[in-house]
Amino acid sequence: MFFGLKDSLLAIDIGTNSIKIMDLPGKNSKKLKSMGYEVLPKGLIENGVITDPDQVTQILKDMVKRLGIRKLGKEVSLSLSGNATIIKTLKFPNKSDFELADLIESELEQHFQIDLKELYFSWHIQRTESDSEEEVVVIIVGAKKDIVDRNIEVIKDVGFGIGIIDCDIFATSNILNYSYENLTGLHLILNIGEFGSQISFIGDSNFIYSREIPIGGSMYTQKIASLKSVDFDKAENLKIEFCKNPQNKDETIDKVLSEVHDELVHELNTNVQFYLDSEENIYNFNKIDAIYLTGGGSLTKGLTKNLKDYFNVPIEVLNPFKNIKVPSKFPQESIDNQKNYFGVVAGLALRMSES
Repeated sequence: MFFGLKDSLLAIDIGTNSIKIMDLPGKNSKKLKSMGYEVLPKGLIENGVITDPDQVTQILKDMVKRLGIRKLGKEVSLSLSGNATIIKTLKFPNKSDFELADLIESELEQHFQIDLKELYFSWHIQRTESDSEEEVVVIIVGAKKDIVDRNIEVIKDVGFGIGIIDCDIFATSNILNYSYENLTGLHLILNIGEFGSQISFIGDSNFIYSREIPIGGSMYTQKIASLKSVDFDKAENLKIEFCKNPQNKDETIDKVLSEVHDELVHELNTNVQFYLDSEENIYNFNKIDAIYLTGGGSLTKGLTKNLKDYFNVPIEVLNPFKNIKVPSKFPQESIDNQKNYFGVVAGLALRMSES
C-alpha cells in the first residue's frame, strides 16, 4: 500500500470440510465487512492436503464473487492446520538475532523428527514480563512444503496475493486475546475439528504449547452410524438435529455423546497433566484457569457440562465476534449460530499487511 500504510488482509480458512472467509477492515476497532461459509464435498481436503486444487479454486472464486470481494491488489492471510505444522517452544541463551539463528538451526534436527528439506521454517522470540536476562523463549514452526505450496497455488489461482501464512493455533490464540483482553494464568483453547482436536495452551495471554487429540466430530458420527445401522451422512444429520434442541431425546445418541465426551475429557486431561509435569512448562503453571471451545464440534450437546464437571473451571464457547462491530445486515441469529466455526478465520482477519 502507498506510503507504507498497513492494510487489512482477507482471511481464508480452508478446513477439512468447509471454507471460511472474513474481511475485517480497521486498524484498532474492527468492523465486519464480509464473511462467508461454504461446505466442501468430502475428499477435497485429506490430512490437510488439497487433493483437487482446481475444484477448491473454483469454490473459492464462487464465494468471492458471491460476497462481492474485489481481488485487485488484495492479499490473503491463510492458515495451516495442525497436521501440516510442527511447533516447538524452546529456551535459548539470550543472544543477538544472528547468533540465535545459528543456535536454532543447530537444534532443528534434534527437535523435528522429519527430513528438514521437507519443511519451511520460521521462528519468533516470545517476549514476556518474566523474561530473564540469560534466556529467551523461542517458538519454532516447521510447515510441510508440499501443503504450503499447494495452498499458495490455489490462492494465487483465485487472483489474490499472499500476505501471511499462519497456523490455526496462533489464529485462535490471536482472537482469544482480542476478544478476552488481559488474560492471566493458564487458559486452554480446544479446537474440535472433524477428525481431530487441537489444544492450545495460552499462558498470561501468550501461546506456549500445543497438542493434537485424535478425537473429532466424526468419531461421534461413526459410532451413531454403527449403532443405528445407517450411513455416515444420515448419522451426521441425526447428530446435528439431536444437538440443536436440548429437549430432544434419543437414548442411543445420548449414550454415544456421553462416551465420546468421556474419551475427549480423558485425552485432554492426559495432555494437561503431561504439560504441567514436563520441561515444556517453562512458566511453571500448576493448574488451568479456563477452557475455551471452538470448531465445528464445540457445540455438541453435553460437552460443556462434561468438561466443567471434570475440570471445575469456567468453560466457554469462544465468541470471535465479542469485540468486533457487526453491522445490522448480518442477522444476529446467524452470527450466534455460526460463531464456533469462525474462530480461526477471525484470528486470521485480525492480521495486518505492510507493503
